[in-house]
Amino acid sequence: MLLALRGRPHRVITGLALITPGAKTPLVAHVGTSVLMRSYSDDEIATYIASGAPLDKAGAYGIQDVDFHPAAPVNGCYFNVVGLPICATSELFRQVGITPRIDLGVTSACISHRCPFVGLGP
Repeated sequence: MLLALRGRPHRVITGLALITPGAKTPLVAHVGTSVLMRSYSDDEIATYIASGAPLDKAGAYGIQDVDFHPAAPVNGCYFNVVGLPICATSELFRQVGITPRIDLGVTSACISHRCPFVGLGP
């Protein structure tokens, strides 16, 4: 997987559904993020695999891994690639009247990665 992704772009898509008591249908959303992987070396791949870190990851990498640092630019929601698009999830909650408290560091990270959900909602 890491060889196939090396130096290439790919898209991470996450689907979300929020089911509330009494609602006939869930609220749904999806988030897509474009990720360009850097051209890491065969030795870097071997070291990363030997660490065991990629073995429980859907795409065989953790974008947040500071030692391997697999990705170059991210266009969209960084947290989508980590595993949960926080801003989109918060937007679904806002639609049912729940205002989640988001850490300012998270919001800053969303803005720096051009998350399309920052600032949406009531």
